[in-house]
Amino acid sequence: MPPKSYKVIDTWFKKKDKNGHPYSEWCKKLNDEEIQCIVCNKKIACISKGWQAVTQHENSSVHKEEAAVKLSKTQLLVSPRNIGVSCGIQSAVSLQEPTVLDTGKSLQLCHSREEACKAELIWAMKMVQSNISTTFVEDITEVFKTMFTTIPQGFSLGRTKLTYLITEALRPFFRNVLIEDAKKSFYTLLFDETTNNAGKKELQFMIRFWSTEENEVVCKHLCSVYLGHATADIIVKEIEEVLSKHGLSIKKLIMISSDGLKVNKKVLKLMDEVMIENRGQGLVNIGTCNLHIADNSFQKGLEEYGEAACDLVVDLYNFFKKFPSRWEDFEAIQAKKDVPSHTLLKHSSTRWLTAGEACARVIEQWEAIIEYFLKKKAELLKRQNIEKQELLLKEQAMKADLEEKKKSIKDLEVKALATSKDKKEVGKSALSLFKEANERLKQGIKDNDLNSVRVAQGMLEGAEKLREKEKEHEEKEEKLNRIVNKESQI
Repeated sequence: MPPKSYKVIDTWFKKKDKNGHPYSEWCKKLNDEEIQCIVCNKKIACISKGWQAVTQHENSSVHKEEAAVKLSKTQLLVSPRNIGVSCGIQSAVSLQEPTVLDTGKSLQLCHSREEACKAELIWAMKMVQSNISTTFVEDITEVFKTMFTTIPQGFSLGRTKLTYLITEALRPFFRNVLIEDAKKSFYTLLFDETTNNAGKKELQFMIRFWSTEENEVVCKHLCSVYLGHATADIIVKEIEEVLSKHGLSIKKLIMISSDGLKVNKKVLKLMDEVMIENRGQGLVNIGTCNLHIADNSFQKGLEEYGEAACDLVVDLYNFFKKFPSRWEDFEAIQAKKDVPSHTLLKHSSTRWLTAGEACARVIEQWEAIIEYFLKKKAELLKRQNIEKQELLLKEQAMKADLEEKKKSIKDLEVKALATSKDKKEVGKSALSLFKEANERLKQGIKDNDLNSVRVAQGMLEGAEKLREKEKEHEEKEEKLNRIVNKESQI
């Protein structure tokens, strides 16, 4: 009786070996009688033993040693640069067979999880860019498998892994890119101290410099440090440590920038002494921020004049806020008095320009407000506490105060426009100053001329202020137009 013969069956390659690898990763059908082991580069005759021949080869010591290396997840593979990595190593090792390749296309080393890792990092960067919570990625792998026909083999992403990729992979990479770019140029260091939600004091650092990669002045976050006390001496010490830690030459520091007016003056003085000691020249001092002085002065003026008017505006807004029933009653009075159906505007004491529009809205709704709070007093007192609003509204000069408050803020805006240059001239001068400053900065960096860089830095600061003025002019003109339109309607 002739011995029984077997044929190679395609379903064999869909199975998995003892290590969880599909047989298709390391087995390939040659014909109906033989299989090629890609790991050992050996032919397996199946005609006499069938599937048993494959399992016997799998359990051999030679195959186990080869598979431990070649099927490892850390194994680098060779593949054509135009062909991506497929499942396992088959696409790479199959180059052992005669294959026609274009001579202009080189080979590359790759990893079996390269595509999956690339996809995970891209998604992590998108999460950071869009400021999405890390909990969003829970079960995202299953969602992608449902949405798409195929996803990279090995792709998996969860909250913990996403956090690890951001802090341990992306952060060091992008920080090194930033530091290497900043080292090529002079720079300005910006710092600001604040207390976070955890009750800890943070000292945030940003760096502004000419980027040779982006071919423009950039301002990017450098790092954050945590403090207990934040005296001038401690801040200066932290600045020196931050520069040393990131390998930035203190001799290329042009200026430090902050938004403080008191303690930071001493910081500026101490850093200037440090710079003179290190390079013989101090910082480029162009003065402190004048916006704080103007803001504080105007705030003091509002406290001395028209404080009751601002209190009324705030109280009226808060009275109706989050009370639909009150607003429904007020809307009925608006319709009865033929007053525009507008809501009251919020006024913030830290943003004094909002007082003008808020006062104008109260004046617009004056008849309805008087009807609501004074003429319906008996009914309202049963349900609501309106004593403060009633007291303010009964003041004889209250409406006049509101009118004067609106007018004073409008006059300030008009004066600011009148004393400034024409909007188009400002824009033109800012653009030309930017161009001239950039050229001077490029040349200064090229010649390693600190004086030219300092001059260019001052020119850039001036150009930024001119550009900000242009934007302010547009916003103020829009506000004036809205006020004029509202007054004409009233």
